[in-house]
Amino acid sequence: MTPVLSCDDIAFRYRQRSVLRHVTLAFQAGEMVGVLGVNGAGKSTLLRILLGLLAPTEGYVFLNGVSLKNMRRTEIARELAYVPQTHAANFPFTVEQMVTLGRIPQSGLNHRPSPEDRAVIDSALDRLGLQGMAQRPCTELSGGERQRVVLARALAQETRVLILDEPLTGLDYGHQLRLLAFLRDLAAEGKLVLFTSHRPEELFGHANRVLVLQDGEIAADGAPGEVVDAALMSALYNVDLAQIDHGAHRFFFSP
Repeated sequence: MTPVLSCDDIAFRYRQRSVLRHVTLAFQAGEMVGVLGVNGAGKSTLLRILLGLLAPTEGYVFLNGVSLKNMRRTEIARELAYVPQTHAANFPFTVEQMVTLGRIPQSGLNHRPSPEDRAVIDSALDRLGLQGMAQRPCTELSGGERQRVVLARALAQETRVLILDEPLTGLDYGHQLRLLAFLRDLAAEGKLVLFTSHRPEELFGHANRVLVLQDGEIAADGAPGEVVDAALMSALYNVDLAQIDHGAHRFFFSP
């Protein structure tokens, strides 16, 4: 089966510094993949390359078997949606207007929202719990609320792939848990969900595949129970850790 998204031996260098080396990956629809790594390991760079926002120094990225180099930006945007780590509200768009922007790749820049577009927009607002603030300017929202708006905008793109850079940043604990459950539901619906995190426990309990990026290379790739363990996490974060398993959850602590 052709992967929905893949990369072949990609590398990236910034000036003289090697950021990524020999990264080869393949992702299928329906996967929820978490990426772990310390700051500077190359996580955000990897996501931007997979999105086609950054060209690799070496190697290729493929979307449904087609090289991103041979695709227009609008074609990519119909298949890949991105939720960045932070989003500054520089213009007083309302929440509804911001989510409506997600329809541009599907409907065009100058196209007025059709009844079908409106249904998609309303569904995205509903699923992220934003209907009650649909007419509020994004400049008046908290960071966590803006994060949910950007996720709703990505959902309105109706893409097969959703890529998120530390999506839990700025969310309170309740919204973190609800968002993780929501992302798991999206994967169950057939989307590829790929996201970065700094918390191994989140990935153990919610992802079905975990990548560990260390010094610009893939140090581990597999099921959470095999990858997210005390030995590997101790080596990754350079701290002694022990683990406790409780039901479907795993917790780490410093003994």
